[in-house]
Amino acid sequence: MSIAAMKLCSSILQEHFGETVRIVGQDLFCAKSKTLGGICTSTKLSKKQVAASLAILVQYRLVRFNPIESNENIAEYTLLYDRILLFLRYPRYMYFIQKKYGNPSALLLEDLLKSGMAIAQSIIVRAYAASDVKNTETLKELRDSLLDLIGQKFFVRCPEVTGDVVPKLKVEIPNLFLPPDINLKDVNDMIEKGTDPMDVVQEKIFWTANFDQFHQAFRDKVLVDCIERQIDSNAAECFQFILSLMYNKTDVWAVKSNPISLNEIKQIVKKKSSNAELVKYLDQYVSIIEKDECGFLKKNDDIGGEAYDVNMKEAFKQIAWSIIENVITQKFGTKAARIFRVVRTKKYIEQDEIQREAMIPSKEARLYTYKLLEENYVQIQTIKKAGSGMGPTKNFYLFYVNQQQIARDLIEACYKSLYNLKIRVNLDKDANKRLMEKAIRLQFIVEALKERGESEETIQDINETLTPPEKEIVENAKMRLNRLESSEIMVDEMMLMLSLYLQYYSPAARSFYTGKIFLDYTEDIAYETDNTKKHSRSTKSILKRFQNSTSSNDSQTI
Repeated sequence: MSIAAMKLCSSILQEHFGETVRIVGQDLFCAKSKTLGGICTSTKLSKKQVAASLAILVQYRLVRFNPIESNENIAEYTLLYDRILLFLRYPRYMYFIQKKYGNPSALLLEDLLKSGMAIAQSIIVRAYAASDVKNTETLKELRDSLLDLIGQKFFVRCPEVTGDVVPKLKVEIPNLFLPPDINLKDVNDMIEKGTDPMDVVQEKIFWTANFDQFHQAFRDKVLVDCIERQIDSNAAECFQFILSLMYNKTDVWAVKSNPISLNEIKQIVKKKSSNAELVKYLDQYVSIIEKDECGFLKKNDDIGGEAYDVNMKEAFKQIAWSIIENVITQKFGTKAARIFRVVRTKKYIEQDEIQREAMIPSKEARLYTYKLLEENYVQIQTIKKAGSGMGPTKNFYLFYVNQQQIARDLIEACYKSLYNLKIRVNLDKDANKRLMEKAIRLQFIVEALKERGESEETIQDINETLTPPEKEIVENAKMRLNRLESSEIMVDEMMLMLSLYLQYYSPAARSFYTGKIFLDYTEDIAYETDNTKKHSRSTKSILKRFQNSTSSNDSQTI
């Protein structure tokens, strides 16, 4: 991996777990795999520090371990940098669950993300402690929400651990989403007595977040939103039903779905849709989606009757083209984007032909073409003329586009952008730390005074301890931080789309944001450590961060 990715991963580890874990993580990043002794030697940390850091990384499934070939009693550790990058998406996971399932589910997810992995009773007890209303109804609601999240596959079981010196993990695929038996009376007793569920529960089944399910939901939303922008909301609803039929017949991450008949689409729409217009003109909507240039839906002529395939590969190819063209437009202007589209359409094209097809003056066409070439948005291929000798005049040069290479370069640019954004956020926070802490303290004091029923004069006097210039500095700092965090989320979203494209077109290259993460259990371990509570930092503000960023119209670009 690149230096930019290493810097970004180190920054994330530093932010969430502290300096010691960052040093261990960075050392593992630079090596394919290392033993505990090897890490101690290269980092100059004590064995106790390295062991504690590895325990935290294992707790959050950020490393995998296997016995070394020469000695089965010694483990070697490998960093899973792709999972470190998933920390960037935690605000989006939280916002998605809160919007779709409500606050109780968001509290449960927040606790599980903070813990890495935990038993169901521990998740409920901690979520109950964080809830505003504490009664039996709240406890029941949290239990039901947890079971619902498991049923919807957002929470997944961790594998069982063998008793070997270097543990091996046992996975039972059918039981990954088998709901646990949660006795509310027992959980209520734990809360009242203040006992740790880990000390009481006999059968400890650990759960963790199933990021793959979140990414599937994000992917589907992108496709449905594209259909809505291209056609209308009725077509988007129709495509949503088609996707649900696809999951009944095909693996969710398949490149192309199995055939879906028009009759099946009609049946599910009539059964589940209350949209009379969609039901009436369903045939036309399916036909429009199939003929749309996005290519999300293709007619299947291999079987009798009207049947269609959902083509994920083509869909994300078109989305990737859209992202690339948007970046080029912002970076070089519309003329450069026009030249790029000409090269992309023609596949291979000479310089003089670019000028004619793009209808741009010769000088500008050459300037923009070579700017795109310099930034690797277009490539050049040299072809020797038949029967000619040596020398540049005996060759001709064709421009072409390598979409996969551009996508990888843009992901690399995303690494750099995200790292720079984090550095800038830290600088702003450090520069205004004193005033922002003062403003937060005043806010708590004012809220306490209001609860006690103090007079408006007293509250006004407290508010005036923060002078107008200081208030302006605090407000400006908050606005900058909101813009930076909004930009971070937007860059991360672009990175997800490009990663999905690479996953469908380069199966050998595992995408860091996708790829059935929840089934990759042969490289994980399921146990909980008290060290996590010492090193893991609170994520209580991440939902607010995402809500602020989604409401902000001002954002940065790469």
